[in-house]
Amino acid sequence: MIEHLEVTPYRLSTAAAAIKAAGGEIDALVGTLMRESATLSLQWSGDAQQAFARAQAQLGERLVSRTALLSRMSDALEELATAYGEADLAGARALGATA
Repeated sequence: MIEHLEVTPYRLSTAAAAIKAAGGEIDALVGTLMRESATLSLQWSGDAQQAFARAQAQLGERLVSRTALLSRMSDALEELATAYGEADLAGARALGATA
């Protein structure tokens, strides 16, 4: 069980940036993988080449969908950071803070 949980707009934004960066790295790796596999598929012909191409296309689609999910997660965390910051500021003002 979590003993202590601390959420701040900064931590949410940092997490969003880290997820976005990881998604970019995954995109780059997927691009490299797809280029390398296209070169590899030229080594075969016939049924083997077609089977490999289908499997590679399916893998590519799955990887792209995972990076799209990371992007949505990053966007959601940024939205949370903004909303949390606004709520925190509103709470502080309600308690009399002026800055």
